[in-house]
Parts: sequence; structure tokens; C-alpha cells
Amino acid sequence: MQVLTPSTSRNAKQLGEHVKNWRKIHKFTQKNLAGRAKITRQALAKIEQGNPHARLDDILSILEILGQEKKMLDSLDPLNDSVARLRWGLTEKERVR
Repeated sequence: MQVLTPSTSRNAKQLGEHVKNWRKIHKFTQKNLAGRAKITRQALAKIEQGNPHARLDDILSILEILGQEKKMLDSLDPLNDSVARLRWGLTEKERVR
């Protein structure tokens, strides 16, 4: 098994806490949320416990149901970052192909 950096483990735990908190805000049980996302309750528990080996498709399914998938994807878009746009030599939001 792959050796993880301390920051990777910490980030996985933080992601799990965020998912759990959003689930509680929406008043979902683990079983309800897992069913809506079409994953197992065990897979959701793995995510919420901060297991860094959780499947990306499971995480994305959960984030979609919680209404957070687009926010997460937008936060990773380099075109939403002024420094990244400057490094690419872009003056406005335009797609790099």
C-alpha cells in the first residue's frame, strides 16, 4: 500500500468532516445519503472517516447530492485563479486548448 504524507492524511480527514457536516446540515442519515448517491453506506462511512483510499467517483457522487460538486470543481479551475491566468498569459477568462 502507498505511504501517505501527513498532509494527505490530514486533508482526507478534513474532507470527511466536511462531508459529514454537510450531510447533517441536510438532515440525511448515512443510509439516506448513500442511497441517493447510489453508493454503499460503508463507502460513505469510509469517506466520512477520512480514509484517503476512498473512491473518487463515490466522493463526487456524494458532493453532487450535497450540492457541493460544482463548488469543488470551480475551486480547482485554474481560470478562476488570477495568478494561474497570469502565468498562462491570459488577461481574461478564456479556455486554454
